[in-house]
Amino acid sequence: MQDAYLKAIENENVFEFMNEYQIKGWFFVTIKNKNIDYIRKHSKILSLIEYENIVDTEDFEENIAMKELLSKLPGKYKDVLYLKYFHGLNSKEIGKRLGISPSTVRSQLSTSLKLLKKNL
Repeated sequence: MQDAYLKAIENENVFEFMNEYQIKGWFFVTIKNKNIDYIRKHSKILSLIEYENIVDTEDFEENIAMKELLSKLPGKYKDVLYLKYFHGLNSKEIGKRLGISPSTVRSQLSTSLKLLKKNL
């Protein structure tokens, strides 16, 4: 709602030639579109608690092995790796989510992959 009002204030000249019903319609459409944008943006990001729900692999043994490998990683490396490869986020998106810089994300990704290779 706040985003719609902010957009209305920024574009107040649009309302000069609209009647009351057109303004209401504009607000409804704007609010709907803002909600769709929000849902699209946040649908990629699932809770990091869902490590246990990785069922993307078809093979049961492979799924267990993947969970075991991830469990051996320290928390910060696990989070970065999970967001990158299971949610398809880029380093900038991961950095926003975790509150770290994109370069730190890339560094942690590199380290986490090295740790995984070492554990194999």
